[in-house]
Amino acid sequence: MGDADHPSVRRVADPGAVADVAQRLAGHKAVGLRSIAEPGDRLDAVTAELGRLAPAGLGRADDRLDAASARLARLGTGHLERARRVLDGRGRRVVGAAGRATTVADRRTQRAASALATSGRHHLRSADRRVADGADALARRAHRTVTAAGRRLDGHAVAVAAADPDRALARGWSITRRADGTLIRRAGDVAEGDVVVTTVADGVVRSTVHGADDAPTPTEEEPRS
Repeated sequence: MGDADHPSVRRVADPGAVADVAQRLAGHKAVGLRSIAEPGDRLDAVTAELGRLAPAGLGRADDRLDAASARLARLGTGHLERARRVLDGRGRRVVGAAGRATTVADRRTQRAASALATSGRHHLRSADRRVADGADALARRAHRTVTAAGRRLDGHAVAVAAADPDRALARGWSITRRADGTLIRRAGDVAEGDVVVTTVADGVVRSTVHGADDAPTPTEEEPRS
């Protein structure tokens, strides 16, 4: 079968078919043009509507914004006033509590000061008594010490008086010295021809030694049977 015999070729070659195709193409073209024009028309319409509605919408938005601002201002003022009242109340409570605490502290301080003063007076009186007792005891002890010392001094004075050479000389004793003043205690302290000076109660006696004998040694007593 040749190309001329193909069904599509036969339809194209048919004048009626060609006219039908052309009419359909024209219809499609018109539809396509309307579909292209319609979005632009709708966009213009929407733009016009927005231009008409925008001032009113903005005005309403401004009104709502003003109302919200006024409402916020009223709420803020109310909250601030309530906060101020709360703070005032708490401040008064704090001041009252501080005043009460100060009063209590003052009372405690006064009681402590009074107790301290009483205790101080008690301790002072006790210290005064201890000092007075100590002073009395010290005075008594000093008196006893002085009295005992006086007695000991009296005893020493008696001993010194008893050992006074003048009193011994008055009782008949004598003191003999060599010519140079050396005290003669034993017979061996002098030799024959030495000059000695003997002191007695009423003067001195000078003598020349002619001889010196040792004193006899006392014999021990025999034990009794």
